[in-house]
Amino acid sequence: MSKDNNQDFEIRLLSAVRKTLISVAKDTMTKPGLRHPLTEGTQKVITDCLDIVVSRQTAIEKETSTHTNMKPVFTDEETVQSFSIDDLKKTLIKKTLFHFLGTGFFIKQRQYKNIQSLIS
Repeated sequence: MSKDNNQDFEIRLLSAVRKTLISVAKDTMTKPGLRHPLTEGTQKVITDCLDIVVSRQTAIEKETSTHTNMKPVFTDEETVQSFSIDDLKKTLIKKTLFHFLGTGFFIKQRQYKNIQSLIS
C-alpha cells in the first residue's frame, strides 16, 4: 500500500472506532439514579480510547492542513454572539427594500441611490 492508501485506511479506521465507541456510550446511557450497565473501569477505558482516537484524527488533520480548530457547542452552555449595529441597519434596510420591490412598490432613481448609499 502507498502512503496515501495507508492514511486513508487509518482515517476510515479511526472514524469507525470513534463512531462505535460513541454508539456504545449512547446505547448504554441510563437515567439518573439507575445503575449503569458498564463498570466505571470500562467507562474510563472507552473515554481513554475516544481521547486517543480524536487526538490521532486531529494530528492527521494538522499534517494534511485540514484541521479547522472547531470546538463543540454544548446545549447547556450560554453563547454570546456579537454583531455590528451598522451591519444590522444595512441588513434591515436591504430586507425592507427587497420587500417593497417584491410587492411591486416602485421608487424613483434618486431615492434608490440614497438607499444604496445607506447600504454600502
